[in-house]
Amino acid sequence: MRILSWATESGEASYWIAAAIFLFFAAAFLKRHNVARWAFAMFVAVGVSGLLTSGLKYLIGKTRPKLLLEADRLDFAPFTIGYDFNSMPSGHATTFAAVAMIVALACPRMRWIALPLGCAFAFTRVAIHAHYASDVLAGLTLGMVCAIFTLTIWQRRYPSSAPVVIRLR
Repeated sequence: MRILSWATESGEASYWIAAAIFLFFAAAFLKRHNVARWAFAMFVAVGVSGLLTSGLKYLIGKTRPKLLLEADRLDFAPFTIGYDFNSMPSGHATTFAAVAMIVALACPRMRWIALPLGCAFAFTRVAIHAHYASDVLAGLTLGMVCAIFTLTIWQRRYPSSAPVVIRLR
């Protein structure tokens, strides 16, 4: 159970935003501009997906599994503020997906590790009864779409400054 706890908590968006900021400045200092661009892309993808997730949680108002287990209650209460009513989409799953997709797009050889690992970590939310599988799937979808959308907009609007694929030797 300890490993599940660690794995699920590693999906906290603030950790990944801090890591992206650190990586951005470290890469810029070392004149690794492409790595800095990917770090910025991760920052934006995680940040935007997190904001969208928060808004959707409020709009949807789906109860968490805890209420089903304790009070036999599974319903939707849109525009309700509170932990028990913000199950969908999973914020941790959204973060895992955004990070995994950025890593997969930055280093295509890593996609076979990054994407399954991101999904596995996301589903720890179901294992600890914090979310339903549908919440995790919604979060994974939102995170991946935000990552792809971030890079698509960047490449279309600012093609000369967009990050390029990192080739591992």
